[in-house]
Amino acid sequence: MSFKRLQNTFKSYRRLLEADTLGSFDFFTCIICLDSIDTHAFENFLEARKTKDYLYLSKITPLAVHEFTHFIDSTSTVWGINHLRKMNDAYCSNNTKGGTEYDFYKAKAFLEYARSLRLPNYYTVVQRSNIPDRPWQSRITMGKQFGLDGKISDSPILFSQFANASGEFLARSPVSTVSLLEASAMSNEMVARLALVNELDDDARVVENRLYEKEALDYIYNQNITEYSVCVHILDNQLQCTDLFVAFQICSIITRLVLNFPKSLIGKVLDTAKIHDILGIPKGHEFEDRMQLVSRLVN
Repeated sequence: MSFKRLQNTFKSYRRLLEADTLGSFDFFTCIICLDSIDTHAFENFLEARKTKDYLYLSKITPLAVHEFTHFIDSTSTVWGINHLRKMNDAYCSNNTKGGTEYDFYKAKAFLEYARSLRLPNYYTVVQRSNIPDRPWQSRITMGKQFGLDGKISDSPILFSQFANASGEFLARSPVSTVSLLEASAMSNEMVARLALVNELDDDARVVENRLYEKEALDYIYNQNITEYSVCVHILDNQLQCTDLFVAFQICSIITRLVLNFPKSLIGKVLDTAKIHDILGIPKGHEFEDRMQLVSRLVN
């Protein structure tokens, strides 16, 4: 597959967001693209590995770590192994690979599955007229997904509604598979970036730390890409964690557990957990009922 054709597939399935313009990972092929890096930049990076030039190292190293984290999560976790199995079944259903017309449904199933990793745009609502003053407030809600037939299904979907410091609505974002994967990748990217910063002398380290802190805060407080930052917002609000680096590291641990959690255990956990006590809601609340519905859908 040519690079141009690969980019066209990214656009056709609407997976490119503002956060994807520097690099991207294709869930259909497990191909990584560092879209913002040209030959000249890569040559400078190779030289910077010898000279320890922070300018060129910081442009590529954290980005590469971010995208390779997507690759590792998509190939070596329990979720990732299932992802590879679905991919293999889809490609092997092709008649050139020995498949028959009775196997073609596997390709269709993989297509719909891969497209669902990041939920369609209509699940996200953004109110751009309100100023995103910090700190944000967030509230967890749960709705129902649309089925492939366009009708409302029984499949629940978790949302976070965001408001600015004045309580004005900013955005409603779903918690999707991409939300989990992005929390994992962003955490490792942050570790890589800060490792480079810590190699600088004292004055430069202070300056770069502040610049990166501003960059990271601008990322999570961008209401246009809340599906990518929603996990760290939920964690921050639940734990009242004010240190962004710590919040992302906790997110990384949780996402690793989630990505390695067998589906067979989800029902057992939901059947025994007292969700109303954990979430602080009345027993029999609709939110609890929809959580219990998950156990029936995955079994």
